[in-house]
Amino acid sequence: MNLRFFEHLSEQEAADYLRRFLATEGAAAATLVAAAAADGVTADYGADNLVPVLRWVVRRDAGLPPELVEDERERAAPLGLPAGAESLVLRAAYYLGETFVRHRPRRLRWASGDRDLITENQPVVAGFTRDVELPVILVVSNLFGRAGDEESVPRLVSAWAERVPRQTGRLMPRLRRSL
Repeated sequence: MNLRFFEHLSEQEAADYLRRFLATEGAAAATLVAAAAADGVTADYGADNLVPVLRWVVRRDAGLPPELVEDERERAAPLGLPAGAESLVLRAAYYLGETFVRHRPRRLRWASGDRDLITENQPVVAGFTRDVELPVILVVSNLFGRAGDEESVPRLVSAWAERVPRQTGRLMPRLRRSL
């Protein structure tokens, strides 16, 4: 993934990118949900289903026919995502982040990455312990690049679940139980 694309964005451009990412991928995530369902995988943003959905993403063929809308294509091109898989990577990135945000809406939120970190200007989920940010596109792109390595998925989800701030003494219990 080309991180330089994000390095050169102004604060306003990063905010615009995040807004377009959330709007476009939020709407387009329905195609990911439908494709997963067609393969027998429930993708409903439920904590119990995050690992199976990401495993399904890892198994997908990189040669998927691109169903990119123009805005999606424009945003994906400079990122250096796997050829033919841009749509799947962006939608899975949205799904990953949105699953965490929905399960801890008072603690976790979408944001542009901290300008002083490697996550600079990227769409991230912020609010994790120690001010760690989840760079969703980078994480899913790296997962997708490990085609066939489904065993890395539970470790990845567990690592991020561990970083969710405690809420009334519980640490994402449904997500943790699903691992």
